[in-house]
Amino acid sequence: MKCPNCHEKIEKDTVVCPHCSYEIEANMQVGHNGFAIAGFVVSLISCLFFGLVFFNLVGVTFSAIGLGKKEEYPKSKNLARAGLWLGIIGAILWVILILWYVSNAA
Repeated sequence: MKCPNCHEKIEKDTVVCPHCSYEIEANMQVGHNGFAIAGFVVSLISCLFFGLVFFNLVGVTFSAIGLGKKEEYPKSKNLARAGLWLGIIGAILWVILILWYVSNAA
């Protein structure tokens, strides 16, 4: 884990950063990462409905932003990862569907 203030490596259960005296617990964000949640939901919808290819891009983008905020919202990093994977899987399924369609149209 890194200190959100000085970005030095610290132990996971540290309350005060030994490098800059930043109070970790007092300044941690409470709540959830909205980008991680939005990325997961949009990516899940894009996997369920293949016609919504634009949602793959949006889901992957939101999940990547959410994953970038994992230091601020440590509880939401797995949700962001799941959204990222779902978006990638949805995009792969979309490519397979297009290739199948093109090969059968000829």
